[in-house]
Amino acid sequence: MYQIYADQTLIYDDESDDKSLRLVNPKLSLADSSAGTLTMTVPPGNAGYNTIVRMKTDITVMKDGEILWQGRVLQENKDFWNQRALTCEGELAFFNDTIQPPQEYSYDNQQAVRLFLSAILAVHNEHVEENRQFTLGVVDVTAPDDTLYRVTNYETTISCLNEKLVSKLGGHLYVRHQNGVRYLDYLAEPLNLNPKTVDDDGIIAYPYFASYVRYLLYNNYGLSETDILKGGLKVYTTLDVAAQEFAEEACADKRASL
Repeated sequence: MYQIYADQTLIYDDESDDKSLRLVNPKLSLADSSAGTLTMTVPPGNAGYNTIVRMKTDITVMKDGEILWQGRVLQENKDFWNQRALTCEGELAFFNDTIQPPQEYSYDNQQAVRLFLSAILAVHNEHVEENRQFTLGVVDVTAPDDTLYRVTNYETTISCLNEKLVSKLGGHLYVRHQNGVRYLDYLAEPLNLNPKTVDDDGIIAYPYFASYVRYLLYNNYGLSETDILKGGLKVYTTLDVAAQEFAEEACADKRASL
């Protein structure tokens, strides 16, 4: 089941016949390390028609009760029938709202990338409202020789993240919601539903599942990134390959219908 909220107001439910919960052609486009885009047309009579405010209202896409995507309205046009055609940008675009001041950062330890990213987020969070802030989540990208030197100079925070981390070190930025908290994760491997070929040693055939296990180790068992990345741990899990493939097919069918 898919639902869309404007702040706390339900404006779309794909299983409801209520006319106040209808949208015209809602379409969510997602891409790796990208804010993603939601386009939708809000007809008169929709529950959120008169309350959605550009750049202010939080737009949330829910899938089976979990947050799939969140963002805000970036652009709006009205058509001949007075319908509101909205283009929404995802949460990573919130980093366009802040500037990183001139500052030198130098780190020489295994936590170099995490420390730099934490400092960048602190600057961003200081200059935005609470609903535009991020908490640092999982970081498993490392710097060569555990050494990192970066200089910021009035670039937007999103430019800083892309130019000083992703373009130089690789990795992938993801926004994750848990217990009402918005986390920014910086992962070496992409999160996706497509299984890769099994390596010679049979490890990490399903990167999405493996990333979730790694997340549990971080957050539920108190292990540090150093504990996990140095190796030596044996983690036993179950993965029903047939069920995984069925779920991927179902997701693909549903995305195609949106």
